[in-house]
Amino acid sequence: MSNQIDVLLYGLGAIGSFYAFILTRNDRVRLTVVARSNYDAVKENGIFLDSVNHGQNRFRPHHIHLTTSSVHIKPSTRRQWWPACSQPSAKRPPL
Repeated sequence: MSNQIDVLLYGLGAIGSFYAFILTRNDRVRLTVVARSNYDAVKENGIFLDSVNHGQNRFRPHHIHLTTSSVHIKPSTRRQWWPACSQPSAKRPPL
């Protein structure tokens, strides 16, 4: 059994960016994010968090995607993920 935890986070606004920061602090988490409006900035510079409680931090998710349709989903978990990826911009994967 793998100790790696794959996490898909949709949206990198204030709350999504904070959760991304918390998740990346765990070495077992392999974080994939969908960043639509700030995709280019995140791809080029990573995410910068300036927090009174956590200080200033720059970090990078493992994978960054512009839409959910480009996220690779294991065939065995497609039925579980489909509700999260059923945006109009996403193509329905074969089930």
